[in-house]
Amino acid sequence: MRSRSIRWRLTLFYGVVFMLAGAALLLISFLVVRETLVSSEVGADRLVVDAYGFNKEQVDFVRNIPVPEPPTGRDAANVGQVIEGVQQDIRTETLHSLVWFTGASLVGLVGISLLVGWVAAGRALRPVGQITARAQEISEESLHERLSLEGPNDELKELADTLDGMLTRLEDAFDAQRGFAANVSHELRTPLAVIQGEADLVLDDPGATTGERELAARVGSAAARAESLLESLLALARSESTMANHEAVDVVELAGDVVAERAEAADLAGIELELALGTGVVEGDRWLLERLIANLVDNGINYNRRGGWLSVEVDTFGHDVVLTVSNTGDQLTAAEVDDIVKPFRRAADRSRPGYGLGMAIATSIATAHGGALRVQARREGGLDVEVRLPTRDADDPSRALPDPRTSTQPSPRVRAPVAG
Repeated sequence: MRSRSIRWRLTLFYGVVFMLAGAALLLISFLVVRETLVSSEVGADRLVVDAYGFNKEQVDFVRNIPVPEPPTGRDAANVGQVIEGVQQDIRTETLHSLVWFTGASLVGLVGISLLVGWVAAGRALRPVGQITARAQEISEESLHERLSLEGPNDELKELADTLDGMLTRLEDAFDAQRGFAANVSHELRTPLAVIQGEADLVLDDPGATTGERELAARVGSAAARAESLLESLLALARSESTMANHEAVDVVELAGDVVAERAEAADLAGIELELALGTGVVEGDRWLLERLIANLVDNGINYNRRGGWLSVEVDTFGHDVVLTVSNTGDQLTAAEVDDIVKPFRRAADRSRPGYGLGMAIATSIATAHGGALRVQARREGGLDVEVRLPTRDADDPSRALPDPRTSTQPSPRVRAPVAG
C-alpha cells in the first residue's frame, strides 16, 4: 500500500480537520464550564439569601464561625474558608474529570473519523481506480478498447471521456503509421523488381562490357538489399497490426523446417547446429511465426563466430510453448542487449548482414501472439533468446507464464545435430 496515496492523504486530512475542530470545541467547553463554576462560587452568598431568606449578616455570621485546626493541616480559620476550600476542590475535580472525559472522547472520535474518512475517500476515488485499472490493460495492441466509465456526469466521467478520445486519436495514428509502412513496402516492390530485372538483363547480355556488368551487379545487389529491407518492414508492420490469420500452427514443425533450410549456411560459416524438439502447437499466423523463428536463427548464424554453435529447442511447459535459441558469439553488455531489440539497432560489428530489424520483428510477433520474448547475454559470449507463446488450448490467456526450468514432466524431446 502506498503511504502517499490520495486516499491516505484525504483520510489524514479529514482526521486532522476533525481533530482540530473537536479540540477547539472542547477548549471552548472547558472555558465555559470553568467560568460557570467560578461565577457560581462568587454568587453563592446571594443564592443562599435569595433561596432561604437569610440576610447578609446571618450569612456572614455563619461564615465567620471559627473551626478547630483540621487534622489535614489545611488552613481554614472559619466555616467560610472551609466552604471555599470545598468549592475549589469540587471545581478542580470537575474540570479534571471534564478534561479526561472529553480527551478520551476526542481520541475515539478522531479514530472513528479516520475510519469514516478512509471509507468515504475510497468510495469517492473508486472511479479513479477503475480508470487506472482499465488504462493499464490497454496497450498498443488493444487501442480499440475504451474506458467507458459509467456514472454521473461529473469531473471523473469527463476525465474518462477525455482519455477515451485520446485513445481514439492514438489508435488512428498507429493505424496510419502501420498502414503507411505496409503500403510503402508494397508500392516499392514493383520498381525494385524492374531494377532487378534490368540488372539481370545486362548480366545476361553477351555484348555487355565488363564495366556494365560490374555496374549491373552492384545495382542488382543494392536492389536485393532494398527488397530484403522492405520484406522486414512489411513483417514488422504486419506483426504490429491486428492478425488476420488464426490457425493451429505446429511450432516444432516450423522450427525443423527453418533450421533445415539454413543448415548449409551454418555449415559454410563453420557453425554447429543442434536441434531439440518436443511438442508445441499454438494458434496464430503461420507466416509470422515462421518469420520469428527465421529471424532468431539468422541472427544466431550471422552474429556467431567460426567454430561456434547454435542450439534451437522447442517444447511445451504447462500452458506455454517455449522456443529457445542459444548461440555463441561476441560478449554483450546488458545495455547492448536491451538495445538490439529496438528497430534499426545493431551490434557493434556492422560488417555483417542485416538492418537491425530481426529482434524487433521477433519481439513484435511474440507480443502479437500473446507471448513474450526475453534476451539474455551469455557469460561466455553470445545470446540466449527465449520466446514463450500460449498453447492453442490455453484456458486463460492472462495467466502468469511459468518458468520452464521449474516445470515438471516436460514432453519427450528429440535432440540431434543438424548436418549441412
